[in-house]
Amino acid sequence: MPFYVWRQERSHQQDSPKNDQSHCLARYVNHTLVSYAVEHTDFLKKDDLFKGQIAQVFGTYYLVDIGLDCLGILPRKKQKSPSPLTPKAILKFTPNFTQGESGVFQIHKLPTMLKHENKGPVLTTKITLASRLHIYFPTEASFIERSACEKATTKATPSEKTRSQEELKALWEKIMASPIKKGVIYRAPSLLEKAVRDSDERVICEDGALQTQIISFCKKYHKSQENVQVAPPTERPLAQFLGIEEILDGLRSEIIVLSNGATLLQFETPLGLFFDVNTGAEDPHQSNRVAAQKIVEIIQVLRIRGNILIDFVNSAKQHAKSRQAIIDILAPLTPSVMQWSHLGWLEMRV
Repeated sequence: MPFYVWRQERSHQQDSPKNDQSHCLARYVNHTLVSYAVEHTDFLKKDDLFKGQIAQVFGTYYLVDIGLDCLGILPRKKQKSPSPLTPKAILKFTPNFTQGESGVFQIHKLPTMLKHENKGPVLTTKITLASRLHIYFPTEASFIERSACEKATTKATPSEKTRSQEELKALWEKIMASPIKKGVIYRAPSLLEKAVRDSDERVICEDGALQTQIISFCKKYHKSQENVQVAPPTERPLAQFLGIEEILDGLRSEIIVLSNGATLLQFETPLGLFFDVNTGAEDPHQSNRVAAQKIVEIIQVLRIRGNILIDFVNSAKQHAKSRQAIIDILAPLTPSVMQWSHLGWLEMRV
């Protein structure tokens, strides 16, 4: 189950970040693409940390000057400190700020539409730092074990767990010692670094320069370097050799013909992604199940996050057993919200 890594040159377009290069990472299982991600090497990343100042106070949010060309957005969600402590619960707590007050802020969500260059990132004051084994909440002085790396956490020795926690504490102390008054004080690990940190799988690089970079991450996280290899030379770039663009074009198509002849339509809106399942003479329940499998593939491979609305065939008339079969197929997405609307549509947040 290897990862393939390559560089992708970018042209300056209106809806593109102002950098020339991005890193692409594709993961295959049994010769099937299961995830694909692109990271712009000089752009903001989720979990970057900033020191900033409250610029304006509104009813439901703050605008925060974090030293960028645009102001960050900090939602105002005054609640009691959550109990029990979970990553999703802790993000719902935001203390009160006054205009001009300074603080430490973390990027919680990047702007979804990059062409709106004046739109800033969504911020949070509940800071999290992650290692392979733990998530650290420095403002709460607490740790939780990472469910995403449950296998690694289970196998870790007590000394490895202790080292993980001590390294996160030391990292936080280093971050807070930064003399910067306004601006970035910590850049979160890159896509490539996270892949090395969180996985023991083989990494196949497009060239030796990428291999050197990834080996440096292996050293940092005490990983074996033997799994990092350069791809055999081919007449075409690695992405073309793997057929990535054809696969992605198929998943991004507005109209997808399913294996049983039914069609799946998808539309992207500012509020989320909408899917509409249409069928011919085939069994509508079968079409719904096939469509649900394709939706899982689309969301997993393209790493889609946000609101999802699905109009299955005869949604409002489906009985409980058919609906449960659909929910079971969609379960690998582990949505935070999944419910049927009064119109019979499936609402989901991933």
